[in-house]
Amino acid sequence: MLILAGGSGTRVYPLTANRPKPGISFGARLK
Repeated sequence: MLILAGGSGTRVYPLTANRPKPGISFGARLK
């Protein structure tokens, strides 16, 4: 499944402070 979404990412800011949104972990997987 592929979910395409866009936005500024303000709700995930603590996770995206040091890495881009495609690089954050999703579930139990760490990219």
